[in-house]
Amino acid sequence: MAKTTKHIRLHAGDRTEAVTFQWDASAGATGYLFYYGTQTGVYSGSFAVSGTTYSLSPTPGNHFYAVRAYNANNTSGYSNEVGGMF
Repeated sequence: MAKTTKHIRLHAGDRTEAVTFQWDASAGATGYLFYYGTQTGVYSGSFAVSGTTYSLSPTPGNHFYAVRAYNANNTSGYSNEVGGMF
């Protein structure tokens, strides 16, 4: 896994009840860090995800999300950001 990989694609599903995010696997990754925040480019927290999908039900308001791949040696750059008004 390249240290500066930024080509993880992140897609948000239908914004009805739950939102499902899906991204392409990154070669050599052992997991992914899922970042979230209420301002574009400013993430207030993150958590580890083992697969390449994650679903959540956001509260009303602006929310922005990105993913980084990681393994024991490296963490990639951020994926593209998705988000907006929910």
